Amino acid sequence: MADPPTNESFKQTVVPTNSEIFGWIKDLVGFSPRRTGTDGLGATASYVADHFTESGVDNVRVETGPALCWSMDEWSLTIDGRHIPSFAAPHTGESPDRGEAPIDFHVEAELVYVGDRETFDDIDVDGKIVLADIVHPKMPLDALPKIAGFVYDPDETIAEANHVDPFSERNFPTNLIAAMRAGAVGFIGNLINYIDSPYWYNERYPVPDGHYVGLPGIWVSRTEGRAIRQVIQASKAGLVAAITLSGEYKIRDYHAVVGVLPGTCDETIIVQSHHDSTFDGAVQDGSGTACLLALARYFGRNPRSERTRNLLFLSMDTHWASYEAHHALSARLIGGDDDRNVVAAVSVEHIGLEMNQGADGEALMSQRPETRLLITSPTFHDIVDAAVKDHDYRRTARLDTAFFAGSAEGVPTDLWVPNAIAGVPIVSLISAPVYLYDKMDTLDKVAVDELNPSVRLMASLVEQIDARGTAELETDHTFL
Repeated sequence: MADPPTNESFKQTVVPTNSEIFGWIKDLVGFSPRRTGTDGLGATASYVADHFTESGVDNVRVETGPALCWSMDEWSLTIDGRHIPSFAAPHTGESPDRGEAPIDFHVEAELVYVGDRETFDDIDVDGKIVLADIVHPKMPLDALPKIAGFVYDPDETIAEANHVDPFSERNFPTNLIAAMRAGAVGFIGNLINYIDSPYWYNERYPVPDGHYVGLPGIWVSRTEGRAIRQVIQASKAGLVAAITLSGEYKIRDYHAVVGVLPGTCDETIIVQSHHDSTFDGAVQDGSGTACLLALARYFGRNPRSERTRNLLFLSMDTHWASYEAHHALSARLIGGDDDRNVVAAVSVEHIGLEMNQGADGEALMSQRPETRLLITSPTFHDIVDAAVKDHDYRRTARLDTAFFAGSAEGVPTDLWVPNAIAGVPIVSLISAPVYLYDKMDTLDKVAVDELNPSVRLMASLVEQIDARGTAELETDHTFL
């Protein structure tokens, strides 16, 4: 294999500037919302494909396929006739087969507060609408020195972070399913320790066989949830709540963009991000997609003779449609009918500024980048640690894929499918600012000054992976 390129001055002149990359993010936000099945998603895929082609990537194509999508046209919540600001809880109101179906609910019933319980043996919810506390775990960033294999934080600021994990929660949809089985007719989720917003656009979570997320669900902010609890406690008679949801579950097309920069052997490194979003999606994942475009530009201007392996550039959607594109593309490209002999994969996501939470959930922005995680297979630990230091890429920790071994869903990055299903060794750059799934993810949240440095870091890692011999690219057995 070739020696890794060392010409950092070449990167400085060829990797797009912060301003140019940010301009691409602005363009992507202009297509929003970019959820699977929306008009903006198709326009986004065409934009990405055009950029790949302009950068010299070969055989660029947009692949489509079916994905079940949730969409909502109308929602409302009233309590004793008073309108309550709210947001329809994504991926609720399912049919028993979890397939295509209209979402058409108007339920009116007595309201009961159930706290954060996940079982309902000790409380009567039959025929009632429940107000349930949704608990997000705190991001354990202060524990990184104990759990990470490597931390680069010379200013010692990571431990100052204070916000919850936006990816997941402790008790949903377990509590909704249990409430439904106990006879409840509606579900109000109080985002009790999230930022003070009802606009949490959660992903569609897997549920046990035979179960489904059937109740009409609606989110309220922690402020509204507190007020509702106070009214319940003060009321001598039962309060009546009404939930309206109108939308559908429908099969729509995903749009995955694929292209290749040929190397000089038949092995392939995937370079990946995702272009879908919930709302504006400036950070999630306009920033990752724009960095992917910058990586295509950089490698497209490198002569083929400097690459040993093929670089397969891949941008997908379906984060909010059960990752159907990820499963379909991985099945084809890794051991399938379009097998590319994939030996490694690299991804970049979420180049954003840090947001902390005040005592009442208020958003407290800082001008520091959100703590970055490089989720890394064991075979790449050494090059990741060295590259982070060499690039002075601060507020960064390297986590081994084995840290997530207990997760049924693999590593929490865009590379979870090839890593979990095929053991492809990975390096995945990601951060988890609390606003990722929220309307607050707007252009002002992008860590603009970190865009070019992030691309240069990831370009260096791709080059070092490419320089390794096949025997050094060990299969990641974490989830196999």
